[in-house]
Amino acid sequence: MGLALVGCGREGDERKKVLAAIDRLQEAPARDYAARKAAAADLLALKLETEPAARARDACGNAYKKLAESNEMSEAIQKELEDTSKKSDPGDLVRRLKTSEALLGEAEPLLETCKQAKGDLVVAASR
Repeated sequence: MGLALVGCGREGDERKKVLAAIDRLQEAPARDYAARKAAAADLLALKLETEPAARARDACGNAYKKLAESNEMSEAIQKELEDTSKKSDPGDLVRRLKTSEALLGEAEPLLETCKQAKGDLVVAASR
């Protein structure tokens, strides 16, 4: 009985920590890539023992990190293309664009997992 209560307490504490960190991550302005990546890193750095909290941490942290990296890279490419004084290497641009698209492709399923995992934590918190 005592172990069950300790487990519930730990699970509740971890759930609260992860939900708060996810909220901070999602509240960071989408175009503030440094803030988004820092919030994702903070989330990913949480030491957790319970599977639901770790699932949400990993999915959300990695999804938003990849999304910020992809968006940052795409924006940099766009700015470079708009700068007519700059002579860009077409091969390098294509490589970076493919990398950006790959990051976005990796982020999309993680965002769905994040949404589900966060929802699971919210439901568990309401019990």
